[in-house]
Amino acid sequence: MKLEIPPSLMIGSERIEVLLIDDDPKDAESMKRMLADDFSVDVIDHLASVMDQLKHGYQIVILNLNLPDSQGYDTFEAVEKMSGEVPVIVLTSNSDRKLAKKAMSHGAQDYLFKETINAEVMARSIRYAIERNNLMLKQKVIMAELKRSNAELQQFVYVASHDLQEPLRMVTSYLSLMERSFKHQLDPKAKEYIDYAMEGGNRMRELINGVLAYSKVDTQGKKFAPVDMGMVVANVLAVLRLSIEETKAEITIDPLPKVMADESQMMQVMQNLIGNALKFHGPDRTTIHISSSEGEREWIFAIKDNGIGLDMADAEKIFLMFQRLHKREEFPGTGIGLALTKKIVERHHGRIWVESSLGAGAIFLFTIPTTDIWNGKRMNGKTIH
Repeated sequence: MKLEIPPSLMIGSERIEVLLIDDDPKDAESMKRMLADDFSVDVIDHLASVMDQLKHGYQIVILNLNLPDSQGYDTFEAVEKMSGEVPVIVLTSNSDRKLAKKAMSHGAQDYLFKETINAEVMARSIRYAIERNNLMLKQKVIMAELKRSNAELQQFVYVASHDLQEPLRMVTSYLSLMERSFKHQLDPKAKEYIDYAMEGGNRMRELINGVLAYSKVDTQGKKFAPVDMGMVVANVLAVLRLSIEETKAEITIDPLPKVMADESQMMQVMQNLIGNALKFHGPDRTTIHISSSEGEREWIFAIKDNGIGLDMADAEKIFLMFQRLHKREEFPGTGIGLALTKKIVERHHGRIWVESSLGAGAIFLFTIPTTDIWNGKRMNGKTIH
C-alpha cells in the first residue's frame, strides 16, 4: 500500500486545527487565547473522548499527560496510538521533565512546560512540530517506495536470470551434440568456432549464476546465529584443497571468534577472499595469513597474501559488479565475486575494503559487529540501532 501524507496535516494558509487535551479549564482557556490569532482550538478533558474527537481531523494534538482517567506516560502512549500520523506535543510541568523527555524519545514531536509557555513559544512549537512530522512522513513514503522498487528489481533480476538458464542450456547442449555427432565431418575451423561458442555459453552460465547469487543475498539469506569463524575457514580450505595443492600455498590461521551471522554466507565470503588470494598469486610461493582483531563494536577479519596486489586507485572499483582489472585470458572469473562479498558483508552491517600496492600483495579486511551488539536488538539482516 502506498504511503501518502494526509492533506489535513499539511500547513497551508488556513488556520491550523489544534486538539488540546487538558482537564484544567483555566489552563485550557489561557492557551486558547494565546492561539486565537492563527489557530482553531478544540478542547477535551478526558482520554475516553480522544478517539471520537480525532475523527474531526486535526493537524496537531497538544496533550496534558495527567487527566482524570489516565496519568503520566500511559496517557501519551494511548494518545500516540490513537492519533496515528497526527503529531503530538506533550504539555507538562517542570517537575515532570523526565517524563516529557521519555515521551519525546517515543514519538512526541515536542514538549512544553506550562510554567514557561507564551503565545510565541506555543505557535513556534506547533509549526515546527507539524513540519518535522511531515518530513518524517515524507521519509517514510520515500523509504517505502525504495523498498518496493528494490523488491521489484530483485524479483526481475531473479526471474530474468532464471529464465535465461533454459535457452542457454539448450544452446550448449546442441552445440555439444553437434560436436560429438559430426566430429569426423567438421574441419578444424568449424571445431574452433564450436569451441568458442561453448566457451561463451559456459561464461554466460557463470555470469547468470553469479547474478542469481547476488540477487538472493537479502531475500534468501538465513537467520543469523552464532557462527564459529574458525570452523568456517576450515570448511572453506577443504573446499579449496585442490587449488591450495596446485599453488603449493602456505596458509596460516590465527584463532578466530564466533559471530552472529548467516553461516553459509560467511562461507561464501571466506571462499571468495581466500580463492582470490590463491588465484592472484605472484611468482614466489603463495602465503596467506588469516587473522582477526576486536574493535570497539566489531570484529575485523583480515586475509593477507603475497600475490600480485593492485593499485589503490582501483580499490573501490573491484567491489563493483562485472569490474575486472585483468583480461579473462590472464585470470578467469566473472567480476561478480567481490561485489557479492561486499553485499553479504553489508547485510551483516559490516564494511569491507582492501589495502595493497602493485606487486606487494594485498590485505582484504571486513568487519562483523561483535556479538554483544545484537543483545536485545533486531537481527537477521534487519536494521540495528
